[in-house]
Amino acid sequence: MSDFMKRLTAIILLFSTIQNFVYSQNQLKLLLKDEKTQEAVGYAHIHDISNKIGEVSDTLGRVQMILPHKDSLIIQALGYDVKTIYINKDLDTTIFLSPTSYLLNEVVVKNIEPHGVLKTGISMKKNKKTRYKTCNSGQNGYIVALEMEGIKQKNTLLELSFFVTDKINNKEKVRIRLLSSKQNTPSKDLLNKSVIIPLDKRKGWQTINLKQYNISLPNEDFFLGIEFLSSDNSPLNLCVGFSNQYSTENKTWVKRVQGNWVQLSFLKDKKEKQLNLMLNLTFEIYDK
Repeated sequence: MSDFMKRLTAIILLFSTIQNFVYSQNQLKLLLKDEKTQEAVGYAHIHDISNKIGEVSDTLGRVQMILPHKDSLIIQALGYDVKTIYINKDLDTTIFLSPTSYLLNEVVVKNIEPHGVLKTGISMKKNKKTRYKTCNSGQNGYIVALEMEGIKQKNTLLELSFFVTDKINNKEKVRIRLLSSKQNTPSKDLLNKSVIIPLDKRKGWQTINLKQYNISLPNEDFFLGIEFLSSDNSPLNLCVGFSNQYSTENKTWVKRVQGNWVQLSFLKDKKEKQLNLMLNLTFEIYDK
């Protein structure tokens, strides 16, 4: 066989291999809708059952994925029941999600003057810089959450502040995640709707006004998290800072779309010294 024929044969085999690989993938396009209103469900988390591949639906409820093999998908959206679907040729690409009926209702306080305003959370020492940060590495739906003590009085959340270490662009948003704490691990969502806020085009402390959402903080320990989102599902890189004040407890956890909650630690060699996410809450209280 001539050198030309050998090269031609090699090229044909290469293209055949690539074609077989592409067709062995399951290219999937889904549209997520509310079962009752027929409206699109945006910013839902979709991942395979083995937690290897994950995506976030866009604002129109659309999601596109490439699966290496036929598998079951888990769909999770704030305010909706978790849904599991199996990928096969008969799958309807429009998926309807059922609104959750058992989530805690928001507490609305009317015609009552607050007794005062309190603040809780973790900051940094003055005139010092934060040395550590966590970034979403371009992935939508990355969540970082801090465990906080329960608020015993009736309350309304006014503001949330966190520290951004790098300059951001105008496509980046965060979704507020309020979660119960089960054995000091993030557990169930406690909000019955998405609270999504666009961020300022700057770095440093970001303060979000939340009074209009009438969110009441639990009286038992809870997690307050921020989920990184992009307006158009384009890659983004949002980094949040950690306090330079040492703590004896590690209260910071992170989660990717296709993964489980993982405790985040920078100082594994220092058992009694931990660093935590810089996050502060300001809230009104209504009784002593």
